[in-house]
Amino acid sequence: MKRIALGIQYDGSPFNGYQKQPDRNTVQDRLEIALQEFAR
Repeated sequence: MKRIALGIQYDGSPFNGYQKQPDRNTVQDRLEIALQEFAR
């Protein structure tokens, strides 16, 4: 199995926290979307 390390930096001002929350723009939501696109 291939292993990949990923370093992440972000400006948190446009987000409503890191952890996924209903009807909120969060870092976790955006990160999961980006990783899904990357994994295709």
